[in-house]
Amino acid sequence: MSFVSYAQNFEDVMLWRALKHVENGFYIDVGAQDPVIDSVSMGFYEQGWRGCHIEPTRQYSEKLRRARPDELVYQFAVGNCEGTLSFFEIKDSGLSTSDKTIALEHVGRGFTVNETTVPVVSLDTVFEGLDSRDVHWLKIDVEGAEKSVLESWQISLIQPWILVVESTKPMTQTENYEEWEPLVLAKEYTFAYFDGLNRYYVSPAHPELLTSFKAPTNVFDDFELSGFSSHSFCRRLESRAVMAESRAQQAESRAQQAESRAQQAQALADQRSAQLQLLYTSTSWRLTKPIRAIRRIVGGDFSILRRLGVAMHGRFHFGTANQTAQSKEGNSLSSYSKIIFSALQREVHKRNRNIE
Repeated sequence: MSFVSYAQNFEDVMLWRALKHVENGFYIDVGAQDPVIDSVSMGFYEQGWRGCHIEPTRQYSEKLRRARPDELVYQFAVGNCEGTLSFFEIKDSGLSTSDKTIALEHVGRGFTVNETTVPVVSLDTVFEGLDSRDVHWLKIDVEGAEKSVLESWQISLIQPWILVVESTKPMTQTENYEEWEPLVLAKEYTFAYFDGLNRYYVSPAHPELLTSFKAPTNVFDDFELSGFSSHSFCRRLESRAVMAESRAQQAESRAQQAESRAQQAQALADQRSAQLQLLYTSTSWRLTKPIRAIRRIVGGDFSILRRLGVAMHGRFHFGTANQTAQSKEGNSLSSYSKIIFSALQREVHKRNRNIE
């Protein structure tokens, strides 16, 4: 099964390269946001992994619970204080933060910021609830509060195999890892890779993983794009998907119109068939039958006479100047035949007079 990437900057691909040998692994995503869009965990979830999501916003924590009912989802912030803290939420984005200065910068960019209060716990407390199980990767993406999260990891002996920490200021390429990297190195982690947005560190217990970070994401990683990343490299996929959906909708609309026209035509045919059936069974149609027969004969269609001859067990004989009918003795004409024959004789005499 090919790995499908959902992450914003291929973080999941880099982690999968290092950890794909682990079956049913476990992760912790601090600042998880959406369960699909830009998700670092979704690709792992599809591979059978499960984990713990920490998301302080109600909007995204509820989405995570609906999408991942078999995982742990905590609606609180992680930081170096216990209790509550002010949180600045920006709806429908991954920019919500506990840093007021950063929140004000977002306001200056035109974002709407809603200040709320959320519970806050330490990373030690999060680790304590895991019963000392292995954590294969820990991602920290908290929009400028990375130092506070790492400061709250003091006494727990749990060491995630790989750390991924956002290391630039929100919406910029300005690196800010100097603020918190000493806390990571103090736990004997080794810096492994910088992807332009995040820094990766490998636990001292698993130095063999360092070789997985020698090169950036490349063709040998054998992965597919999900098309759900918010980054620009997915815009073409999104555009093609929208176009394909539009064409499918147009085709469906044309099919529905054709079906509607076919139904209308069938209804009209049924209506006309019913009208003809009423006409054919009417008294007037039966009474005018001889007249219609005469018109056909006068018009040169003599097939009806042949049928009448069979019915009369005799034959009609016609000439250019006159016509006679002979019957075998003992046979009688039907009323219908007599009417036609008499009318035919009159028509012949009339034509003869015209010729003379």
